[in-house]
Amino acid sequence: MPFLLFVCTANLIRSPLAQAAAQKVINERGLTAQYRIESAGTWAQDGREILPQTLAAAQKFDLPGLENHRSREISADLLRQADQVIVMTQNQREAILAEFPWAGDKLLLMSAWGGDGMYDIPDPSLGAISMDDAARLIVALAQKSGTKPWGKPKP
Repeated sequence: MPFLLFVCTANLIRSPLAQAAAQKVINERGLTAQYRIESAGTWAQDGREILPQTLAAAQKFDLPGLENHRSREISADLLRQADQVIVMTQNQREAILAEFPWAGDKLLLMSAWGGDGMYDIPDPSLGAISMDDAARLIVALAQKSGTKPWGKPKP
């Protein structure tokens, strides 16, 4: 079963939104049981509750499954299991490569995964983009990506 792992910094905004957006695409395609989709953070504190603003954006865009989300830090085990690791920024990609150089072939920027070029997804917590605009961008990228296969689904 293909395993997509979405990664941001704290695993409280962008990667959970991306996880939920990808899950929505899978659900709409009728392939819910054929993919594993999760998220983590490069500098996350394990067990933190999702931000209320993230949850509100997820609900606004009808993204499933974040009510019980808890943050977690990326690990070698998660990276080994993942078929694709989709990061929000080039800095996150470089941080993962510095600690886990063997994971390089799995790493992909969210923008490239969505077929929209190579750019960073801004962090709403830094004021670079509104929460709704970040969610809208992430949802659009997941929908674009959903038009092509995500690895080989189980039969």
